[in-house]
Amino acid sequence: MTVRETGERHDHHPTRISHRRRRHRHRLRREQEEHLRRLKEKERRAPRTNAAPKAPAAAKYNGACGGGYSVVNSAQIGTKGTVFLTYNSATGKNCVVTVRTAPGKAVHMTASLGFASPTTTVTDTGYYTTYAGPVYLDARGLCVTWRGEISGEVAGKNGTNCGSLAANRH
Repeated sequence: MTVRETGERHDHHPTRISHRRRRHRHRLRREQEEHLRRLKEKERRAPRTNAAPKAPAAAKYNGACGGGYSVVNSAQIGTKGTVFLTYNSATGKNCVVTVRTAPGKAVHMTASLGFASPTTTVTDTGYYTTYAGPVYLDARGLCVTWRGEISGEVAGKNGTNCGSLAANRH
């Protein structure tokens, strides 16, 4: 009787099975080697850079506070921009301006400046394409708190840049 007549199937000869497995493993190995060769070729063709990734450029002070003001402190607002604290020694006034790194579509921005005693804060908030502020405060002899915000990301400092008269105030 043959396999067709009985419907039974005979097992393959063990030598044939191991030969098929060897051919299959050999084919897989060739495919893996070819894949690795392609990856190495792609890596070899890719431009090489030894430089570390560049940090985002900070926004530059734009002079929005006007003549006589010099930057005395700043804080980067992530990659979005920088908040600048400036001071005019002739008038004793501080000024804060928040500047975007890359101007574009209007986004929510804030520039804020204040001091604790007496509690005083001046703020400019709105949707701007380039910068928020300037805001001014006569803080001669006082420590100031200043902040900037761009699209929900905030930076600034509390109680900094204290004037020489701060020790004399009570």
